[in-house]
Amino acid sequence: MKGITIHPTAIVSEQAEIGEGTQVWAYAQVREWAKIGRHCIIGNGAYIDKGVKIGDRCNIHNKALLYRNLIVEEEVFIGPGVCFTNDPLPRSNRIRNLEGLEWRIRKGASVGANSTILPGVTVGQYAMVGAGSLVSRDVPDCGLVYGVPARLQGFVSPEGELMDRRDPVLLTARWLLDSGIQDLSGEADKRGGVHAWYEREGNFYPFLYSEITGYAMTTFVFLDRVFPNSVWMGRAELAAQWLIQNAFHEAGGVKSRDYLVERAFVESYAFTQGRLFAFDTAMVGYGLLQLYQRKGAEEGRIYLRYAERAADFLKRTLKKSDGRVYPYFDLKTGASGEEFDKWSNQTGSFHAKLALFLIDHYRLTGDPSSRELALKLLDYALSLQAQDGRFITSLKDESTELHPHCYTLEGLLYGALILKEDQYLPPIRKGMKWLLDSTAEDGSLPSVYRKGEFARFERSDVAAQVLRMGALLSGIGEAPAQTMAGTLKKIQQHLCACQFRQEDSQKGGFLYGYSVEGKPLRHLNSWCSMFALQALWMYEEFVEKKRPVTLENFI
Repeated sequence: MKGITIHPTAIVSEQAEIGEGTQVWAYAQVREWAKIGRHCIIGNGAYIDKGVKIGDRCNIHNKALLYRNLIVEEEVFIGPGVCFTNDPLPRSNRIRNLEGLEWRIRKGASVGANSTILPGVTVGQYAMVGAGSLVSRDVPDCGLVYGVPARLQGFVSPEGELMDRRDPVLLTARWLLDSGIQDLSGEADKRGGVHAWYEREGNFYPFLYSEITGYAMTTFVFLDRVFPNSVWMGRAELAAQWLIQNAFHEAGGVKSRDYLVERAFVESYAFTQGRLFAFDTAMVGYGLLQLYQRKGAEEGRIYLRYAERAADFLKRTLKKSDGRVYPYFDLKTGASGEEFDKWSNQTGSFHAKLALFLIDHYRLTGDPSSRELALKLLDYALSLQAQDGRFITSLKDESTELHPHCYTLEGLLYGALILKEDQYLPPIRKGMKWLLDSTAEDGSLPSVYRKGEFARFERSDVAAQVLRMGALLSGIGEAPAQTMAGTLKKIQQHLCACQFRQEDSQKGGFLYGYSVEGKPLRHLNSWCSMFALQALWMYEEFVEKKRPVTLENFI
């Protein structure tokens, strides 16, 4: 064995393979069929079981126990006394058949002293497991976990540098992964779906929400682009699977809410007998297209196929004679319709955001009817802009809720930048100025404008949407006012104050705020958190660092 050092007290099977430059120290044991790469160190008393595979340049410290079915990739650090178990249900009177099973410690990972890794767990590339941890589930690439049981506490760079745990963007990313807001149970009709929110008072999730699961797909793809990590794509695909298997109706549209508690039930939104909404369907379709583009034509073809179904539903089933779309298809009546009791139940300016899906569908398929419908919806939105800059979101009383007003601006900006339709920029500036003028001194925003006055019941999704829009307009040189930079800073600081910071599993999510009637809603909200995550990232990138603007993976 050329260039190999084996201490006289070590027990190394003749059937083991050991690479050049590797050192095996006192009282270590290497069993038959084990494979150890080049330039590794096997410490005092370490045990390498049958068939274990260890890559090049690994450091296996004293008394570490590596049992069968384990694959250790290159440049892995395993601290003293670490134990990798391999039988989930051990008994003394029988040996379980473990053929065909394997679990991995991926390249560059570090496992701290006296940690225990349970069977089937994968520790991701460059991840770090703190000393004394009990690791019972997969660790993402660059993830930092510790504790009993180990929980994701943050992220580290490949060089081992700790990323700032106070960073609100990383805190929110951790919350999306680790809080339970995405269902990770074994129930096929639930797994992968994303909950609308978590009720802290009562400790429950009211319903899985298709629209928000669509946002989650886009959010995970966005995170994979800005913080590359294999865990994001896994979560995005899990969300897509839930939507495809459970939310798509045979009519082509997407069912809205899968209720989990009876007290939250509203018939018109229910999976069983509710409505198929244009907005929900478009946000799911858009998310599927983001996933398709990230995965590529071969691996992502199923996502394009279901996005095609969603586009066809909008353009055929919901299309009005004047070229716009109905807000919903009612499963009970078997017909498309609208009502004017609520902004989301009527054909409104907020349908401009459907353009994100339709424009991307046109870009990927070349279907001109998608571009035509997108422009029709954007042009209709302009007809609803009042002289003061606001978009009327309720035709019944000509009021404006700021949340759908922001949806309108988002769709118009997408049309302006992606389709090069510059005529949308002046209305965007006007609509943004109206938002900035409504901002309070502390950076808070109202939720609704009705009968000539604002109701100053704030909600964090509005703050996030305004901050995000402001960051984008600043980045492209379309700021509507000289004072916008100072106002955006106030909004950014106020938005961060909406983040839940108590030390528990819900740390990092964003509190909703108030209903338009002023009722406190202190739940941890999924879409508020996703919007805030992207808004805070865009503010740092486009305003503070003045980096080039991109609308890729716009949530």
